[in-house]
Amino acid sequence: MSRRKKSFFGIFLLPCSAFFKLSLGKQISVAIILGCSFGVFLRFFDIGLNPASFKVLGDIFLDLVKMTIVPLIFFAISSAILSMGDVKTLGKSSMQGVTLFIITNVFGVLIGLFTAVFLHPGLGSNIDLSKLKVDGSIQKLIASGKVNTSLGDKLLHIIPDNVFRAFYEADLLQVMFFAIVFSVAASSVRAKIGSGLSNFVQSFAQIMYAMVKIVMKFAPFGIFGLMTWIAGVQEVSVIASLVKLFASAVFAIFILVFIFYPAWLFIRFRVNPIIFMKKMMPVQIFGLATGSSAAALPMNMKIAEEELGTSKDSTNLLMPIGTSIGMNGNACILALYSVFVAQLFHIEIGLTDYATIGLICFLSSLGSPPIPGGAVIILSGVLATLNYPLEALSLIFAIDKLIGPVRTAGNVTGEAFTPLYIDILNKRWDKKKYYQK
Repeated sequence: MSRRKKSFFGIFLLPCSAFFKLSLGKQISVAIILGCSFGVFLRFFDIGLNPASFKVLGDIFLDLVKMTIVPLIFFAISSAILSMGDVKTLGKSSMQGVTLFIITNVFGVLIGLFTAVFLHPGLGSNIDLSKLKVDGSIQKLIASGKVNTSLGDKLLHIIPDNVFRAFYEADLLQVMFFAIVFSVAASSVRAKIGSGLSNFVQSFAQIMYAMVKIVMKFAPFGIFGLMTWIAGVQEVSVIASLVKLFASAVFAIFILVFIFYPAWLFIRFRVNPIIFMKKMMPVQIFGLATGSSAAALPMNMKIAEEELGTSKDSTNLLMPIGTSIGMNGNACILALYSVFVAQLFHIEIGLTDYATIGLICFLSSLGSPPIPGGAVIILSGVLATLNYPLEALSLIFAIDKLIGPVRTAGNVTGEAFTPLYIDILNKRWDKKKYYQK
């Protein structure tokens, strides 16, 4: 090979080599910028490339995501419940902590729903459905404008009459229901059968988290294709809706982190909430940087015990559980995303539909893997359960890189809030540490 060819390939391979050395978050950021730029370029300059053809990269990525949905949700929810231990042997403060995680998750969902209804980020867009791979059932749903199902029918549908069919047909609401019943039953007989089944479920959950990480390695290429397609094909109103979605997500997490938690702390115990927010700032920034509540857990536990004055027992027991069932930021954003998709596709939803969305997002948040992009993997299951267009993931994946770190800030704050609240309630709180500068 001539020296000139070697130099050409060297110039080409150098940026590629540098790209693969970046963290996943930075790779996705670069992919978003390059995809937007390339899509705009193809929109105005005809060089023989159709920007719509790049969507195949995004479709491959979405198919990889769909591949993981059913086993991930089953094992993630089962692992989260089994990690609590035998319900009969859990201590008082442990049960209080689990209950508080559940309550704050519910409030997270409500904040997400109210934000979507109040700011309606998905309204006003003219999405080109011909550019999406929309199957017949989705077209029927969009044409009808709403799902004419009573609340009783929806509740009855949650219970699977055939578990294997629920798994085969990817009926995720039924899969979630079976996962809850299965794990509670397994937990109740753990003393008789030993911990082998529990270890198997939790090990399989770790395998699924690892599989999600593998799938996410293709994310930069999928997102590059999606952003090229969005910028090159879709109308400006769709892009504006994504910007509104980001602003809505920031607003919702702001309410959750800076109003909900501090207000509850002050109203219930008359504790100065400003100190809580100041001392949580380092771990919130770390969460913003990593986009992973699991990565932030060691720092979060250290700050909770040494700065917030929580007891060692509460910190060590409740905060790891919080990375599975205390994902309040995920619960909030999942609800926001779901209503956003309904608004984007002009699907009318009533009170029973909001209740269904809230229930599904709450249950799904229990099984959110504490890794970057994990919540959007779970969102695919939420949309499938609601019979909403999975193709909306093409749009949401593009913007979630910016929303993900904000969501993580909500998660890590909730994980520290719970042991603090429980220790104050049970008079085990080190007040001196909390107020110490």
